[in-house]
Amino acid sequence: MSFKNRGLGRGLEALLVDVSANEDRPIAVKIKLPDEELNVAKAMNKVAESAELVVRQECLAILAEALTLKELMNEIEQQVRDF
Repeated sequence: MSFKNRGLGRGLEALLVDVSANEDRPIAVKIKLPDEELNVAKAMNKVAESAELVVRQECLAILAEALTLKELMNEIEQQVRDF
């Protein structure tokens, strides 16, 4: 009997197709943490979110300053041209 006639080839082929199709999918893992560790993780997330908010606010402030400086430079150039 040949390999394909016995059905073994079709089964292996199906396994190989399934493996290659599943390689791109992310694997979801659920972890049950004790309450204390969960509270620490939540606190760390809050700190990270706060830090991210501060960084965004600083970036916006720097952007506002850069736009103000650009406007001032345009005004100075205009005054030099008019002189």
